[in-house]
Amino acid sequence: MTDEGELVVVLNGGTVEADLVKGLLEQAGIEAFLYNELAPSLTGLVSGPIQVAVAQRDLAEAQALLQARSENPGEAQP
Repeated sequence: MTDEGELVVVLNGGTVEADLVKGLLEQAGIEAFLYNELAPSLTGLVSGPIQVAVAQRDLAEAQALLQARSENPGEAQP
């Protein structure tokens, strides 16, 4: 898809929240990636938040979707 340098993190959160946000973005046609998703299960420890990243070119649209989700959680479905 793109070089890793072109990806921008749009969320740092827990596993469930990251999966939900990734799904929301992908439903809207925005390719999203998870970072650190295997770290807690491999180590048995919580090593930090799961990150959701999108391509730089999709950043504005992703931020608008996430903003709408935070303002109206039940209405932010695409």
